[in-house]
Amino acid sequence: MNDKMKERVDDVAGAGTSDKAEGQSREALGRGKEAIGAATGNDSLRAEGMKDQASGKVQNAVGEVKEGAENLLDSAKRALHKH
Repeated sequence: MNDKMKERVDDVAGAGTSDKAEGQSREALGRGKEAIGAATGNDSLRAEGMKDQASGKVQNAVGEVKEGAENLLDSAKRALHKH
């Protein structure tokens, strides 16, 4: 997903959504690669799948942090507007 598309997704669905979606997709792809590698005895493909899963988890965590930061900012704005 390119940067402009990620911005649009996040604008519509909330900060971090695009990172979480990409991370989850990368994790799923990694699980598939790992399973195929294990089934066929291809250690390289299995390792690549494990790497993809780890990368996906990191990207998903980045999305969670972005979402949390946006929520915190929104809460702070609401608190300021009450006063």
